[in-house]
Amino acid sequence: MLPNPNILIKEGKQWVQSQRDLYRPKSRPLPDDMKKSFSKYFPVKILEETCFKTVPIIHNPPFYKKLGPLYASELIDFSQMDGITFIDTVLLRNIYPTKNRDVLAFCFHELVHAVQYKLLGLDRFVHQYVTGYYENEEDYLKIPLEADASALEEKFERFVCRGETFNVADDVRVRLRIV
Repeated sequence: MLPNPNILIKEGKQWVQSQRDLYRPKSRPLPDDMKKSFSKYFPVKILEETCFKTVPIIHNPPFYKKLGPLYASELIDFSQMDGITFIDTVLLRNIYPTKNRDVLAFCFHELVHAVQYKLLGLDRFVHQYVTGYYENEEDYLKIPLEADASALEEKFERFVCRGETFNVADDVRVRLRIV
């Protein structure tokens, strides 16, 4: 049983902004070699503005505790995540490099979320994320914003092997139906 989505949207927006504000001063720009690799896919502004911070764990939102264990157990457990994007600030768990996933592709995925935030704004991003969770049977991988980022990550992996490129911002606009 999930709480009213409006509660999660309201609290979620505040949480995202607070996490961005907390970690932004401690984060670092994307390394130059990664910027160069991604410059064929992303707008320069996204690559310049998005910063990264390694953390030991990504904490669940404090409002989960206010909802009680029945509700919180039905929500996304961010403490199990390898990374998360808060507007223009990406947190990566420091255990990440030991996982079986390419770091470049993973950062690409998180940069797609930065583009989504840029195009939608905080309010619309959080609204779409929460409603996507509800509308897809609480399946994190089926949240449209996540599914789109994963699809573009896979596309990147295919294209980079062939030396091809595509424009992520244009692709995200199409997927979000933004003209």
